[in-house]
Amino acid sequence: MTHTRRSDRFTWCTVALAGLLATVAMGANSMEPERSSAVPAPLAASAIQAFEFSGGELGQFIEAVQTRWPESNIMLEARAASFAVPAMTLPRVTASSLMDMVADLRGTFEGREWRCMVTEFPVRPGITLYRIEGRPLSGRPQVESDHRIEVMSIASLLQHGYSVEQVRGSIAGVLGAAGFDPQSYTIHVEETTRLLAVHGPLQVTDAAAAVLDSIGVSARCQALRIEGDAAADSEQERNPV
Repeated sequence: MTHTRRSDRFTWCTVALAGLLATVAMGANSMEPERSSAVPAPLAASAIQAFEFSGGELGQFIEAVQTRWPESNIMLEARAASFAVPAMTLPRVTASSLMDMVADLRGTFEGREWRCMVTEFPVRPGITLYRIEGRPLSGRPQVESDHRIEVMSIASLLQHGYSVEQVRGSIAGVLGAAGFDPQSYTIHVEETTRLLAVHGPLQVTDAAAAVLDSIGVSARCQALRIEGDAAADSEQERNPV
């Protein structure tokens, strides 16, 4: 009888101990961190990576950046898309630092010089939206900014006896003495309407207008002198000495 009771107690202790060990093991397993089998997230703009670009337009550069950093948020304005970007090989760089570099770029669009302007818009911590746009450096197109057409009448000069070639030669002579290249301007005379047109830099058209004014003054002075001489001769004829 005594042996049977001891055996029962031993069996009960063994079962209790096994249950306790199982409970501890389950608790330990529940404290282990869960392992995710999901695909790693794309690289954010702040991730440090190697970057290489063979050179090209800013639009191509932005495509390369977004290929390397798929989660980078970049808006590119059309006026800046054609700006030239040099080739580069950078072993350690972030997309955000490349955006800082873009802010120094300059280029031309529709005949004007532009510079890049990069604006950052924080979305949430660690995520930023970049907007790249072009801002003009000059108020008007460079190609035509220094050129104009000046149209002037030479009718009075022709009436005073000057020829078209004399007028044209006077303008060209003054411009040449002032150091203007004859290839930088054109002089056209419409003899039917007696109009002279000068196309070139602003300094050239202003100089041409000044020459015509001076010729006009000379013509009027000469006409007055001739009239004075004629009046004197007429008076002398009426009152001979």
